[in-house]
Formats: sequence, C-alpha cells, structure tokens
Amino acid sequence: MTVTTITPPASLPVTLAQMKQHLRIDHDADDTYLTELADAATRHVEATSGHALIDRTLRQYVDQSDVNNRCVQISAWPVRAIVAVTAYDRLGDPLLLDAADSSLKLQGGKACIFFDAGVSVIDMTNGLEVDFLAGHGESGIDVPANIIRAILVLIAHWYEFRGVMTAGDVTGLIPQGLDRLLAPVRRVAV
Repeated sequence: MTVTTITPPASLPVTLAQMKQHLRIDHDADDTYLTELADAATRHVEATSGHALIDRTLRQYVDQSDVNNRCVQISAWPVRAIVAVTAYDRLGDPLLLDAADSSLKLQGGKACIFFDAGVSVIDMTNGLEVDFLAGHGESGIDVPANIIRAILVLIAHWYEFRGVMTAGDVTGLIPQGLDRLLAPVRRVAV
C-alpha cells in the first residue's frame, strides 16, 4: 500500500526557541541551519519510530485484495480521523463513500477502517483511496515528551559535530542512546 501526503504538517514539533535553549545558543546566526536540522531530525525520528508527529492529511492507495473482512488497515500512526474514502468500480469510475458507511477502530496499536455490510465490495474492484488525518496534534505540545527529547538530542549531536565526521563515518551520525529514547514508542511493522 502506498501512502502520499495531501497536506503536510503546518509546523515542526520543536520550536526554534526550544532548540536554542537546549543548545544554549543566544545568537541568531545559525537559525536557518537549526531549522534545517530540526526538519531532518523530525524526518529521521518519524521514520525510526513509525509515528506521524504533527497533524497532516495522508492518502493511502488500497488494492481491492487488501480489503479483508470489510476492513482496511491504515499504514500510518496515530490516525485521528478519516477524511474521505473513494472507491473505484470496474470501469474505473470514482465513487465517494458516505462517511456513515465506515468506522475507524483503533486497537492494539493499529488503525483499521471497517465498512458496513451495505457497502458493495464490487464498488471497490479497482481499489480505494483513503484520505485520513494522522499525527499527535497540531503542535509539539501534543507529541510525547521522549520523542521531543530524541529530536533535540539529534539536533544537538548534528550541530555539535558538523564538519567533524569523515566520509563513511555513518555510526557518528546517530548519537548513542537515541534508540532507547524511542524504544517505548517505536512501532513494529506488521
């Protein structure tokens, strides 16, 4: 299943002020660089943890064969709401499914959309597009504290050691202990 971003996050989970306080920086000369580091650190932590941190709208493309027992498993986490479900019939014509015909269930760290018995599987012959809202909230305040700490640790490490690493020194890119900060929230691929 492929997932694409429809609406990206409106902000980063850490603010420039948080970064500067964490790094004990009182000048503005590196503000652009710090923002770039925050973006890269956020992407790394999202990929490592399996979490979408700040709210965004995503679209998951689903083959008809992936509709098991009237259920579609959503690939991102945490899922906050289903925005729209579009089914494609035999001719490839789109059919927007009524929101009342499906429900979102969160159980065991998984999100699934369940379709009511009235929804025809024939209408899904050429697959589905599921648009959904994923993320912990609109700002970093809603993100678990250990994830924010992991982002700040990664930013600090990259800021401190910029230009020091030799080519091919991949182990120095990720600080020791980062995996332990993310362990309690890391999602296991199913």
